[in-house]
Amino acid sequence: MVASARPPSKRKATRGKDYLKGVFAVNTSMCRSELELIQHVIQLCGFMETTLAGAGNLYWFGLGMSDRECKLAAKKQFYYNRYPGSEFLARKKVSCIINNRMRRTYEDKFRFSPISFLFPEEEEALEAYMKKKKKTQMFIGKPSKGKGGEGIFLISKMEDIPNREWTPGANDLLVQRYVKNVLLIDQKKFDLRIYVLIKGFNPIQAYVCEEGLGRFCTENYKPPTKENLKNMFMHLTNYSLNKNSENYLAPDGKLFLIFIENFLENDTGSKRLLSTVYK
Repeated sequence: MVASARPPSKRKATRGKDYLKGVFAVNTSMCRSELELIQHVIQLCGFMETTLAGAGNLYWFGLGMSDRECKLAAKKQFYYNRYPGSEFLARKKVSCIINNRMRRTYEDKFRFSPISFLFPEEEEALEAYMKKKKKTQMFIGKPSKGKGGEGIFLISKMEDIPNREWTPGANDLLVQRYVKNVLLIDQKKFDLRIYVLIKGFNPIQAYVCEEGLGRFCTENYKPPTKENLKNMFMHLTNYSLNKNSENYLAPDGKLFLIFIENFLENDTGSKRLLSTVYK
């Protein structure tokens, strides 16, 4: 349980870099939505927060590191929270290639992974598979480099793909068989986010967090039809989409720790702790 409900640390370095000497400082200038959490950890550990360019012992990157940031990290003597280039592994196209290879090699153990196609590279195979299903099967298309539900669509035939002018490496897609008979809680689709800390790649060292997150759709699920194909509040669990729904249920509290306390007790919201979902 959270012991108190104090706001995040205000201990931030705003003067010159010399002010940080002798103090472990975390640069939060590249943080995103996780800023308040990082500020809370800084406070608990007695560190200093800075946003000064080039200052600090640890840089926290909210997104993958750009080429420019990788070069900066190579020159500067500071720690950073991401492995340069690792975001490549999170691209849907790469995951598709790996999953398809594992399905072919270990078919019995990888049946949980839906049949997937790269587009446009496997356009002919996708079209043949769709014709074989005679429009009874729905498919879901996702931009390889997309995030937050952007550009995702549901289709039943090739002609429904929004734009046929695709070029490999730029506008490529992952197209998968849409799983219609899904597991529901409170009549809604949901997904589980499991958090893993990668300590090293050679040898591989990973730690799985005991707690995680469940994300819920904001409308009751119904099998896809022509009428509801574009209802993303029903078919997609992405927070960035569902937070715009009038049915989105968020824990109360604006201060970070008050929000967390309410979140711990929440078992009906659109976001829930993994331990709460398991109950």
